[in-house]
Amino acid sequence: MPAKPPKPLPTPCPQAEPDGTFNIYHLELFYYVARYGGITLASHHNPYKVGQPNISLLMRELEETLGGPLFSRSPFGLNPSGRDLYKVLRRLLDDLPSVVRKIKSRATQPQVLRIGTAPVVLREFLPEAMEIIHAQFPGLRFVFQQGLQLQVDNWLYSGQVDVAITVMGRPCPAQYRMEHLLDIPLVLLVAASSPLLSAADLWKAGATRSYELVAPHAEDALTRLFREGLKPLRVEWPCAFEVDSLEAIENLARRKGRVGLYVAVPGRPVPSGFRALPLPRFPAARIGVCWRAGSHPSVDVLVRELRKLARALRGPGKLPTRPAVR
Repeated sequence: MPAKPPKPLPTPCPQAEPDGTFNIYHLELFYYVARYGGITLASHHNPYKVGQPNISLLMRELEETLGGPLFSRSPFGLNPSGRDLYKVLRRLLDDLPSVVRKIKSRATQPQVLRIGTAPVVLREFLPEAMEIIHAQFPGLRFVFQQGLQLQVDNWLYSGQVDVAITVMGRPCPAQYRMEHLLDIPLVLLVAASSPLLSAADLWKAGATRSYELVAPHAEDALTRLFREGLKPLRVEWPCAFEVDSLEAIENLARRKGRVGLYVAVPGRPVPSGFRALPLPRFPAARIGVCWRAGSHPSVDVLVRELRKLARALRGPGKLPTRPAVR
C-alpha cells in the first residue's frame, strides 16, 4: 500500500519564493529542529502543530535555497552552517516569548501614572516634562499627590505612587532606583520694600524677634534643612506660619514684617514684588527621583526629561556653588 502523501501545509506557511529567497516561517521551524534535536521532536514542540512530514519537506526546501545541508538526520547533528544559522535565530527567538509577555502586560496595565512629589517640584519642574510625556502617551492619565518627603517616600514604597520626585533623604530599597537631579539653594523671601538687605541682618542679636517666619511644615525637608543651617549661627527662630505650598509662602510673606523660607530655582525669576536673600553656607535641597525598576515605560520618559531639565538648569552661571547635605 503506497504511503500517504504529506498533508497540505497550512495557509500561514508559504513555500519558498520563486526568486530563491526564503521566508521567516522556514527559519522558525529550523529553530525548533535545532533547539529540540531533530525533526521528530520539533513536530511535537513547534507552536504551529506542523507534523514531521511537512517539517522534513520545508527543511529540504530551506537547504536548497541556502545551497547546502544544515544538519545530519540520523543521528541528528548541526553542521557548521546549521550552527551559524541557529546562533543567529536563537538570539532573536529565545527572548521572544518574554518580550511578548512584557508587551501584553503593559497593554493590560491601567494607563495611569501616579506621581508623588513635593509642592516645589510640582510647580517648578513637572509642567514641562508632563507635556512631553503626554505627547508620547496620549492615553495616559496623570495623578499627583503632594506631600512631605517622608509621606512621598511611604507612598512610593507602599505602591500608592509609581514615582517619587522630592528632596532626597533616606536611601531607597534595593528594588528601587534613585537618581540625584539638582541641588537647589535655600533663600529667604522678603517684600521688595523690606529694610532687610541680607540674611546677615537677621542673625544680629534679637533681630529675628522683629520678623515673623513663614515656612513649610516643621517635618518638611526644606524646613529641616533651614533649621540645620541655623544651628551653627545659634539662632532660634520659631515659625509663625506653617504652610503647605510656595504660593502660600508668597501670599503671607508679602506683609511687612514677615520673611518666607523659599528656594532659588535656577533660571526662575524671584516672584514679583519680592527680594530673595541668599543663605550662604546653608545646606541645599537635593532634588531627586526614585522609582521601582520595571515600571511603566512612561516613567523612563519622565526620568529622561527630568535629567535634561536638570542639566539645563545646572548650566554655567545658573546655579551658585554651595555644599549639599543629605
